[in-house]
Amino acid sequence: PRRTSADPPHRNMTTYKVKSWPWRKVLPEEFEEGDELKEAVPEFEKVIQGLLDLCLEHPKVGKKLKKSPNKLMDKDMLDIFADDAGLGFMPDDDYKELKPDKKMYMVKMDTWRNNMLAQFKKKKAPDAKIAGSIVKKMQEALEKMKADTKENLEKKAKEEAMYKKLNNFFDAAVAGDSAKMDECLKADPWLLNAEHKQKAGATCVMIATRNKSLKGVQHLIELKCDLAKEDNFGWTSLNWANEDAEDETMAEIIKALEAAGCEMGEGDDDDDDDD
Repeated sequence: PRRTSADPPHRNMTTYKVKSWPWRKVLPEEFEEGDELKEAVPEFEKVIQGLLDLCLEHPKVGKKLKKSPNKLMDKDMLDIFADDAGLGFMPDDDYKELKPDKKMYMVKMDTWRNNMLAQFKKKKAPDAKIAGSIVKKMQEALEKMKADTKENLEKKAKEEAMYKKLNNFFDAAVAGDSAKMDECLKADPWLLNAEHKQKAGATCVMIATRNKSLKGVQHLIELKCDLAKEDNFGWTSLNWANEDAEDETMAEIIKALEAAGCEMGEGDDDDDDDD
């Protein structure tokens, strides 16, 4: 059919596989031909340096790298960075390609840089007609990594702040510190019945019970905590209390819980969890 001015321009595509991690994970295998980019290596160096800078700016990974004279990284560090950048964990085979030393199994950041840059030099370099297209796609991928890193780090910071509040409140209950508990709840009322994901969904009254904190349990009951809540095992505070019913303090906790209307959950009797 005859082309018209309204038809989209024809695009010539060339297949080219970028083999280094993480680029092979985020780039397509076909690139649009365009104006020749004859001096492409400096452009590739810029975008690769941008990725390394993003790694250096990472609060946990970058802190360790800056302490290392040779900028040494282990796989755990790369995994932390990669996960926050939206890349998932680095495959073991890709890490091996960086030739980690045999003693500590670590790699230099310069080795990673050279590994990424090697393909774009000499005989392995892409044709000048698609080099600009590859650089553009790499820049776009890098911007997405930056956005993902920012979003994931902010999310983690919020989670850390939340768990800090939870742990402070739970610790106060275990210690039987009613004044501290009241202080926590004044700032964050949601803490009273919050389920702690790192403690199998337990609420504060469950943890106070399991730690035989009679004062903590009594004060939580006074505060009208939800005694009907169950943890991930289907247990309430009364289930946990009955695990050690012969203990003198626990016997008093059982009385307090039953008087407040706490009932047994329907979880299996074999369920157990250690703090």
